[in-house]
Amino acid sequence: MLSRSLFRVSGMLAATAKTAFRTSAVRCFALPTAGEMTPGSAEMKARAQDARAKFPDLILEPMEATLFAIKHKAKIIDVRTAAERVSHEINGRPGVAVTGALSIPLDDMVSGSAPVPSGPLLLVCSKGPKSLVALDYLLGDVGVDGVWVVDGGTTAWDTEGLPVESV
Repeated sequence: MLSRSLFRVSGMLAATAKTAFRTSAVRCFALPTAGEMTPGSAEMKARAQDARAKFPDLILEPMEATLFAIKHKAKIIDVRTAAERVSHEINGRPGVAVTGALSIPLDDMVSGSAPVPSGPLLLVCSKGPKSLVALDYLLGDVGVDGVWVVDGGTTAWDTEGLPVESV
């Protein structure tokens, strides 16, 4: 009986190790590519989908994110470039950002030209995919703890009637 239990446990550990290896070999610790940081690209959509599957508990609805930010004094980080912040339309209006969000583009985080502040952090972009890529990068490559994403980005935030500002 004991040998069968040990076999079952060792088999589960081996299966877990194989799954972890497959996950890390595919994408877990890869810097985002230029394509993965380009809004609307197939590469960005694929990496965002992977991040959504890996970290479902770190994706907050806008109202939930607002309450979280207040309770935990979280910094809201807009991961879009300056050009994206100005040109992306949020519910028909260009140049809209979450009120008080710090602009730290994902591209600058990856290049090392912008330091990542300590958490807790709420990541936001226009619609969500770039924030998910940033989440995957920060948790995997940088090893930052205390990072969440606003589901649907600034568009969802604005739709909920939460405070936004012009950039």
